[in-house]
Amino acid sequence: MIENVEGAKRLMDGAVMLCGSMFGLGGWTGPVAYRVLKRHRLFLTSFPVLTPPDQCSGQSVIGVYGTGGGGQMTRGYKADLAQARAVMQMPWASRDGVSQAIPPAYTAFLGEHLMAELGALAGGAR
Repeated sequence: MIENVEGAKRLMDGAVMLCGSMFGLGGWTGPVAYRVLKRHRLFLTSFPVLTPPDQCSGQSVIGVYGTGGGGQMTRGYKADLAQARAVMQMPWASRDGVSQAIPPAYTAFLGEHLMAELGALAGGAR
């Protein structure tokens, strides 16, 4: 399995794109402002992966990137450390760690597909 950012699409022919919105990741940034996590990452696998639909288009989104504070930026709304930990579901992470990480929900999703493929290859034997 190979992972890369969305801008590397030409290098990742056949890759699937995962986004936080596919897994219900997001959080409140104010009393009435819920934002979905827009964190597009490409995954090229040696096994088939069917992805849920990306749901961040047209939504209020939150991004986790860079270092420093959060709030409204020219690129959109950026999570502060507490928000980043919450929307990525990584309460243990440092700012550098959370900004570079793959959300655990992506890992679990891909792991389930890998285990299903391995089970099929083994004929369902355990």
